[in-house]
Amino acid sequence: MSFTVRKISSVIISSIFGLNEEKPELFQQSGISVSLSISHSDDYCLFHTTLPALPRRFETINFYFVKAKLGYESFWVRDISYKLGEQPTIQVSLDGGFLNRYREFLLEKALFRNGLSRHALSDMYDFQVDDWLNGFDR
Repeated sequence: MSFTVRKISSVIISSIFGLNEEKPELFQQSGISVSLSISHSDDYCLFHTTLPALPRRFETINFYFVKAKLGYESFWVRDISYKLGEQPTIQVSLDGGFLNRYREFLLEKALFRNGLSRHALSDMYDFQVDDWLNGFDR
């Protein structure tokens, strides 16, 4: 019984995310239109919606609906980017888990000082980045 319920709920969640990708206007209310790029561990999803205001870096957003897909509901704002053109968009990049501001500061410092390249960073797992940062700036 519980397997059937989980399977059906998984299909429903996937259908809602598919509909959100095809017809994002159905998920728009009054507010600022954004694309939420959400990641937790190795899982990822994109959701188009509106927010009453744009969040700032390092703020937390609780999005319970995504828990069914990613297994987590609380996310911190890693970055906000703006795409200008015919269809301007605002993308809010969210990460699940606990925010370590000191780690993020060290990472920005390493990137600024060219101690670490963005290309190298994209090839590393988080634990490898943490190990590298532990030896940085000593």
